[in-house]
Amino acid sequence: GAVSRVMSFPVTKEIKMNISAKILLLMENVINYIAFNDTTNMGHTQKLHQMNILKHCCSFGHKGCLKEAERLSLDISSGSPEKRSALLCTVVKLGNSSVWESVLGRYENAKSPAWALLMLRSLACTNNETLTKRLLKLLFTDKVRRHDIVNIITLISSSSDGADIVFTYFIENIYNIYQRFGEFTSLRKIMRSISKYMTQSHLTELKQITLPQSYAALKLNDFIKSSEKSQSWRNNAAKQLTLYVMGGGNVSTPFYQTFSHGKLH
Repeated sequence: GAVSRVMSFPVTKEIKMNISAKILLLMENVINYIAFNDTTNMGHTQKLHQMNILKHCCSFGHKGCLKEAERLSLDISSGSPEKRSALLCTVVKLGNSSVWESVLGRYENAKSPAWALLMLRSLACTNNETLTKRLLKLLFTDKVRRHDIVNIITLISSSSDGADIVFTYFIENIYNIYQRFGEFTSLRKIMRSISKYMTQSHLTELKQITLPQSYAALKLNDFIKSSEKSQSWRNNAAKQLTLYVMGGGNVSTPFYQTFSHGKLH
């Protein structure tokens, strides 16, 4: 939670790589002991820990995790169910369009909502813009549950590139999306998922939108005002974080207190 919020700050790639390296150094022993332990008598709780650690160490570029994902990409049916679930996102991210299509087929043939959601979440991990747009189009069909739509869009928007694709799709289809949901709450959740990467240009485009109902228009205006305040705070926090990571100064007390209490927007 806290780490992902810091990694979403508008800082340079060098700063993010620096943070990732520090986290991997701190977690190396835990990763090696739990993430790659293939004993069959592992308890349920330990399996959950293994899945979570695998997910995170892959996202931070751990070489062992990336090798596991590369092996799995050659045969998606291999490995334990827990390991497949944990690594499938990375498999899709590293794989080509045929891997993505294979996971899409598994989604279309899913027998349970939980398995369908896992496949959708994995499809959202692609770095291919065309495939991401296909997924967004798929989400707004009658087949996908409303809360799953918000879940997947939040996942796509976890990177600045993904958030930009979502925002463009959102602006181009906002009236259809609004009609699909029939109310503003879910629409606001989608906007909140991309707000951490919003630029002034994005906010300017939002201001030009006119929603059909006065209540929705009012809420959209409130969201824009809140995003403008958040953007200013985040830009300031990013400057302080850059100074801290590069050794040019200390994080100020207000910033540290905000970070430690999880009040990042």
